[in-house]
Amino acid sequence: MTNEIMKSETVSENNETFKEKFFTPNGRIGRMTFFSRSILLLLLEFITLFVAGSAAILSLALGSDPTPSTPIWFDIVTAIVMFGALVPQYCLNSKRLHDIGKDETLAKIFLGVSILISVINSGFPSIAESMPYMIISGISMLGFYMYLLFMKGEEVTNEYGAAK
Repeated sequence: MTNEIMKSETVSENNETFKEKFFTPNGRIGRMTFFSRSILLLLLEFITLFVAGSAAILSLALGSDPTPSTPIWFDIVTAIVMFGALVPQYCLNSKRLHDIGKDETLAKIFLGVSILISVINSGFPSIAESMPYMIISGISMLGFYMYLLFMKGEEVTNEYGAAK
């Protein structure tokens, strides 16, 4: 009986839909799952921005504007991609915090900081290019991810689900 339950839990865990993997903050994920899903999300962002950037460069090269500048559509695509990635990353962060035994308060704070950083990066280039801003934002982002990546999860079932 126990083996049947274990098999059904494993099968259902492996059959998570894309929505359950990236767009629900409920449940728990381990360090390697967090790492691999975060890398996948980062690659999707990179590929999208690379294609859009290539198209923008091509349009600048083929254009006849004497003072070329980044097309407005590229800024819009970049903003959509950056803000669009915040939701799945928030969900991944929440699940990882649940595995550690914490609620998603830190994920909400980090989401707010990420939105603030995105707004500053896109709307205030003089601030975004300053060295103190780059150091503070970089260290805060890296520190949070290192915490999520290296903090060991609880080995027992907690209020967020079974250990992974």
